[in-house]
This record gives sequence, structure tokens and C-alpha cells, in this order.
Amino acid sequence: MKRIDLTLILGMFFAIILTSFAGIAAEADEIRSQVLRLHILAHSDDENAQQLKYAVRDRILAEGAHVFAGEDFSAARALALQELPRFEHLAQEIITEFGYTYTASAGLVNMHFDTSFYYSAATPAGMYDAVRITIGDGSGQNWWCVMFPPLCLPAASGEAGADVRRSLYQLGEQRYTPRFAVVEFVEDLRNRVQNTVDS
Repeated sequence: MKRIDLTLILGMFFAIILTSFAGIAAEADEIRSQVLRLHILAHSDDENAQQLKYAVRDRILAEGAHVFAGEDFSAARALALQELPRFEHLAQEIITEFGYTYTASAGLVNMHFDTSFYYSAATPAGMYDAVRITIGDGSGQNWWCVMFPPLCLPAASGEAGADVRRSLYQLGEQRYTPRFAVVEFVEDLRNRVQNTVDS
């Protein structure tokens, strides 16, 4: 009887954990699907290259704010894709102003980001869409920010973006990092198993 009771207790315990995990995983997936980032790669780790990176960042934020102030993620993503040539041109202008001859490139990528906090907002690790600006070789330290909903910018537009932003701040305030860590561990394990099967 004691063994049966212990089995039942353990079963209930793991059921609660799995239910909680499913909820957190679904919440993390929802955030990833509604966040657009800006990601800038410096030419190198040289101090001048890093200063150039920040100058490019400032120009993009100043000139491209309207791109990330859409009513929803889909609109922001579509406009960002449309504006890639302009972002590239803005970056190239700064590079030339700094007296360098290497080039800049802009693209919309889906890439992995670690769990991070931006002020009091939290984003779980995982794959995110990002506008990536690569300066020269792009081998230096990177800079990133959440552009939709616009956490980098002084104001946000659209109720949909406001909803996502509220969710991010709530996650930051509650410090979900340990809970995200469980989700990330399971997802990483699942990816490793899948990669083994595929190979």
C-alpha cells in the first residue's frame, strides 16, 4: 500500500511539473513569435570599430524608429523587410563618415538569443527574428535590442505591441529566469536528440 501511495504521489508531482512546464513553454513560444530584434555586429573588437558600431546603432534608431512602431508584429516585420536597403544605406553612410572602406549589409534573420533582461523586461532564450546589420567582417562584439515591441525607443504604438510589452515587463518583474532555464534545458536536450537522429 505504501509503495502504491508513493507511486501516486510521485505521479501527481510529475504531472504538476509537466503541466507547469507546458504553460511556461507556451508562454515562451508566444513571446518569441511576437518580438523583433535589432542586432548589430561590429567589424572587430578594436575600440574604434566598437565606437563605429554604436554610431551605426544611433543612426538606425534615429532614422528607423517608425519601422518598429507598427500596430502588430507582422506589420513591423514586413516593414522592416522592406526597409532593409535603407538600413544598409544608413550604416554605409556612417562607415564612410568614419573614414573606413569596408561595407555594411542588412538582412532579416532568425537567430538564437540567450535569456536576457532589458531594463525590467525579460525575454526567454530561443530563436527570434532580427534585423541584422553586419559591419565589415562582423567579427566583433555585437549589440542588440528589442525593437518590437519598441523597448529601445521612447514610445510604442499599437495595442498589440503594448500587450507584448506588458508581458515582457511582467516576466522581468517576476524574474522567470529559473523557470525559463528549465524550458531551455528541455528544448536544448530535444534539439540535441533531434540532431543525433538526423545525422
